[in-house]
Amino acid sequence: GRALAEELARRLGWERCFFVRWPGQPPPRRGSSEEEAPQVPVDPAYRKDANDVLQKDGAKALKRFISQAEPIPRTGLSAILLKKRPVFRPVPDLE
Repeated sequence: GRALAEELARRLGWERCFFVRWPGQPPPRRGSSEEEAPQVPVDPAYRKDANDVLQKDGAKALKRFISQAEPIPRTGLSAILLKKRPVFRPVPDLE
């Protein structure tokens, strides 16, 4: 998920991409055999995406979550390039 978000932000432009946090806790991932996994109740506040919020909570709630969106944090080389100082310093004249 995070790697795809960063790749899309790189291609579309970091300034145009934001991360929205949906409410609640996602259900735990299950293993290869569902019979072995204990049944865990799903958080009733959990919303998986914008459509889920819209259907269960309405347009006002969706607008509120979108208004609280945060820029996607840059990692690795992208974060280094954000620093305003030059990576290479000019070599002073030796004359």
